[in-house]
Amino acid sequence: MQKKVIALAVAGALAAPALALAQDSGVVISGSIYGEYSKVNQGANAAGTADKANTDILQTPGSNLKIRSTEKVAYGLTAWFQCESTLDFRGHNGDVMCMRNSGLGLQGGFGNVWVGNWDTPFKRSIANTGGRDTGIFGTAQPLAGNSTTTASGAASVGVFKRRQQNTIAYDSPNIGGFTVMLATAALNAATALTAGAAAAKARIYSTGATYKNGPISLGAGYDKHKEINGAGLDGTGYHGSAEYTLGTVKLGAVYTVQKLETAATTQSTVKAYLLGAEWNIAGPHNLHGSYVVAGDLSGSGTYTNRGVAGDNTGAKYYQLRYVNNLSKRTTASVGYIMLKQDTAANYFLGGYASANGTGSTNSAYAVSMAHTF
Repeated sequence: MQKKVIALAVAGALAAPALALAQDSGVVISGSIYGEYSKVNQGANAAGTADKANTDILQTPGSNLKIRSTEKVAYGLTAWFQCESTLDFRGHNGDVMCMRNSGLGLQGGFGNVWVGNWDTPFKRSIANTGGRDTGIFGTAQPLAGNSTTTASGAASVGVFKRRQQNTIAYDSPNIGGFTVMLATAALNAATALTAGAAAAKARIYSTGATYKNGPISLGAGYDKHKEINGAGLDGTGYHGSAEYTLGTVKLGAVYTVQKLETAATTQSTVKAYLLGAEWNIAGPHNLHGSYVVAGDLSGSGTYTNRGVAGDNTGAKYYQLRYVNNLSKRTTASVGYIMLKQDTAANYFLGGYASANGTGSTNSAYAVSMAHTF
């Protein structure tokens, strides 16, 4: 017994400095593990195009490890650093550290300013009621052209839910429920250009605003992707979002318009909307659902991952999930997803290796589990 007491005392003495250091430096480690397994039916492609294989897929979208440090500094400011990295228990994704929301900044009464790799204001202000962002339950692709980390320069054309590298960002203080967000991306890619080069110097400008008060949550965003598709060829997008909680039900809606210039006189436009609901039936039992409609591409030219502008280029996306809160930090779900495309549309479900080809209908049954720490 005495040996055990001594061993515990020694262990405690050795651990104490490390604990004190963590407290002094304000370091917090957190994260989440999410996994989903789905059986996928990729349907039949348009005549003359080979059908894709039906298969099963295992994904880990959103799984992350976050290291965050804060320190009170001079002038009433707080310095902070965050490194968020992907945690892929499948062993597929070998991303280096800090490839998710990561930054270095100062926060005070004026708001929060930082640089790093971070979700744009457009992405942070858009609602996603009833669905997830990516993965088989993800609504980002039909609603906003996908959601992914994007490099500075002409990268990920047509994507409006961006985690933008080389971001310079500012968030205002929360005033009466209102927050305004601004961001741009440094022109790192332009270092390869000569002074008189005609090549594009792509830059991202993103703005967003949110209002939260009781059961009401509103959001709006506007993006300008300057010369994203080449010299003088821009992408623009805006959205309006709203959520309202009524008792045990949260209702949400999003409307978004995105435009892409593909030549001096060529521009394609797509309008899309989302309707969603999350119902806490009783206790741990929940029902989540969302419905996304992407309209026909207007104008002319090809819009990346959506098709060639014209009739029959729209798509409809449906999902319904039963979600069980196994504990405060662990949930499990089972659900059904369908993506129904018009004959000339070119969309895909989250996690697919590529677009399926025009006109196919895609469906999947999926189970998932999430754990936060």
